[in-house]
Amino acid sequence: MDVVIVDVLWNGIQQTTKIASMNAHWAAAVPNLRIMETDIERLPWDDDVFTTAPDYQNGKLQLPDDPGWECEPDEAALEEHPSSS
Repeated sequence: MDVVIVDVLWNGIQQTTKIASMNAHWAAAVPNLRIMETDIERLPWDDDVFTTAPDYQNGKLQLPDDPGWECEPDEAALEEHPSSS
C-alpha cells in the first residue's frame, strides 16, 4: 500500500478517529508503508473537540505506548460545532 487515506466526511468523526488510530499503529508496524496522509490544515476550533492533538515531530506522527493516539472526541464540544451539511 502506498497511501492510506481516512476520510472524515465519509466515515464521521468517531469512526474516523478509531480507524486513524488503528492505521497509525499498523503503519508503524509494517515495513513497506511509504506514507500515511493526515490533515494538517486544522479547523480553528479543532483543539476544542479533541482531548489532545496528534503529536508530530519532524513531520512524523509520534505514537504513544498505548493503543490509539490518546486523542478522544469531546462530545460536548462537538455539539457546539454542528455540521454545516
